[in-house]
Amino acid sequence: MPEMIKLREYQEEAIAAVLKAEEEGQRRNLLVLFTGGGKTIIFGALTSRTPGRTLILTHRDELLKQAVDKLTQVNPALVLGMGVVKAERNDIHARVVVASVQTLARQRRRANLGQFERVIADESHHAVSPSWRNILTDVGVFEPDGPSLLGVTATPMRSDGIGLGALFEGIVYERDILWGLRNQYLCDLRGIQVRLDLDLDAVKTNAGDFADGALGEAREEAGAPEHIAAAYLQHASDR
Repeated sequence: MPEMIKLREYQEEAIAAVLKAEEEGQRRNLLVLFTGGGKTIIFGALTSRTPGRTLILTHRDELLKQAVDKLTQVNPALVLGMGVVKAERNDIHARVVVASVQTLARQRRRANLGQFERVIADESHHAVSPSWRNILTDVGVFEPDGPSLLGVTATPMRSDGIGLGALFEGIVYERDILWGLRNQYLCDLRGIQVRLDLDLDAVKTNAGDFADGALGEAREEAGAPEHIAAAYLQHASDR
């Protein structure tokens, strides 16, 4: 069945760059693309066009559903061979397995996954964490005859300073936000800053990022919801 979504020129270029790198023997590749550029569409089309089993790893459960939906849009025929590994679902024998890292972090859930030809790491700037690396090790991406690895992300730089070079051999294709704006794939923007009396030094951090719960509490105490609502009514009440 043909693809339902017509890929943009740069999306086709990205797929060609991945395949070329793999043909040249570079097996652990990184694709960097601006948010909204269609990373899921790209690896969905790649999965649709290439044979063999594919494991798609998602960082969060909501991204798993997004990946499944987009894969189906790219090629509805994929749904016949697609399985999910999350919570009570354990479709480990499907040709395309979309799995939550939170689920596969438990070794018993990845014990019988079988062999894959390609592993795709969505939001791959997280992939250097121990839970991700344990999964990648168990499915064989670091073995000479193991599956190829494709990481996709919009943010290849981590705030904690840990580099992705130990995991990926190189960036095979990259398009940033400025490129997307200049080529009219993104709308230009105008930002309005809402200032709060907030001391971020007092907010707890986790692995270099602000802890979500602590940051949310600090913003609420500083009146962020009220300030944001007032700014919206002042500047964008007709939108």
